[in-house]
Amino acid sequence: MSVDRESPASRPRPRSPLPVKTDDEFEQAPENQPRGVATAIIFDWSLMVFLGTLLIIAIVQRGLISRQAVSAAGLALLIGLPLVGLGEMLRRGQRVARSLQIAVSGLIAAGNIVGLLSDLARLTRGVVRPTTSLPALAAGLFIIWGLTRPQTIAWFARISMARARERHGGSWLLLTLGASIVIGISAVIISLA
Repeated sequence: MSVDRESPASRPRPRSPLPVKTDDEFEQAPENQPRGVATAIIFDWSLMVFLGTLLIIAIVQRGLISRQAVSAAGLALLIGLPLVGLGEMLRRGQRVARSLQIAVSGLIAAGNIVGLLSDLARLTRGVVRPTTSLPALAAGLFIIWGLTRPQTIAWFARISMARARERHGGSWLLLTLGASIVIGISAVIISLA
């Protein structure tokens, strides 16, 4: 019985192992970055700044117990504070926040479609008014698009709360707060013009 032995030169060489990314390298890869999270947080927080600024203006112009101040306070408490909480949940990478934000952004987009149609109707009558409907509609649609991307869904599934806080802290958080304040106050200026 003879055994055919291959010479060492004719044997296939073993392949080198495929490169393996570390968790940090995987997390930092552009194709794995979540989409729409920062926009959603800025949108939510800027809406609270908008409502808070309206409350301050109502108190200064009409008084603390005026109908306008009470209405603005109600809006800030019933809409603004939950949105701040939702933005914080997103910042911390809580999975349920993604679905809630998609629903909230859908409602905001629907409301802004109505506002945009109303603005267009006024425009056809020759009435030109500054409005925030178009930018808010675009932001709402972008948030929905971003939060439904596969990499965003995967990011929420794999990220720990501690890692999300680390990622969305420090200078990122300061930049986000600054953008929220600027956008919220700008929206008040446009709305009251």
